[in-house]
Amino acid sequence: MEEYFHNLNSGDSDMSDLTSKQKLIDDLKIVISDAEVVLKETAGQLGDKASAARLKLEEGIKVAKVRLNEADKIVREKARIATDATDKYIHDNPYKAIGTGFAIGLIIGLLIRGRD
Repeated sequence: MEEYFHNLNSGDSDMSDLTSKQKLIDDLKIVISDAEVVLKETAGQLGDKASAARLKLEEGIKVAKVRLNEADKIVREKARIATDATDKYIHDNPYKAIGTGFAIGLIIGLLIRGRD
């Protein structure tokens, strides 16, 4: 089984970690979008000092977008690798996958039945 998942052991590749990273990326995209809206709505209302700060903020938004897109690509690639490895393992070991699924289903069924 180790041969299927060897690409996942490099760095932070835990699926829950990937999910939290994707959530962070999505949240930051929303913040950037909101900042862009504020910049557009206040374009003509600022003085000289505020205009310089506005330009600096616009540049920061551009940099953040580039970095977020790069991080998003990395997260998606790691998720694709995990999916491909899981798919390959299941195709190469169908009986193990069926047995594992059956065992998990049986345990869940017993736990649910035990509560009644």
